[in-house]
Amino acid sequence: MEEDGKGNILLDGGFPKFLNSFYNKAWKTYNDLSPSFKYLHDAIDFISNKQKVAQGNKKVLVLGDHGIQNPSRWWNIDGERPDTMNGSYVSDFKTSLEGIFKIKGYTGTYKSRYYYGNEINCTYQELDEYCCVLFFSVSHDNWNSTQNPYITPLAIQSLLAYRENGNGIFFIT
Repeated sequence: MEEDGKGNILLDGGFPKFLNSFYNKAWKTYNDLSPSFKYLHDAIDFISNKQKVAQGNKKVLVLGDHGIQNPSRWWNIDGERPDTMNGSYVSDFKTSLEGIFKIKGYTGTYKSRYYYGNEINCTYQELDEYCCVLFFSVSHDNWNSTQNPYITPLAIQSLLAYRENGNGIFFIT
């Protein structure tokens, strides 16, 4: 890995390991975490803007294409819906993310594409309020579509500028 003085980027193609069903609410410390959640904990350290964290900014923005505004879908970044089969929160991420944030002393803000209408349309100024971004892209219904993408060109340019200014992003697909 070569450091370029810009924000750190992580790419991960295995989002299921972070589902609520794999998080144990009894975990209270880093040592309690499973290997997958230790990885997420450490990933947040790796991508966080160290200067912002030193100044007390421990806010994480969680962006994603699925949110609870569309409750018929699975894999909501801001979801804690119970699974009707076993009563656990298997198909969403908020329980597990909140658990990690609590252990780290961080706070999370969740914004799916529905927050912006129907496409992620964040600005650089908005992103710059956070020490890092976790970006969940789990949609499979328009992978090859250029007609109605779930992210705008403005959001893409904003994410690039965010990284170029020393902030990190963890892309989880």
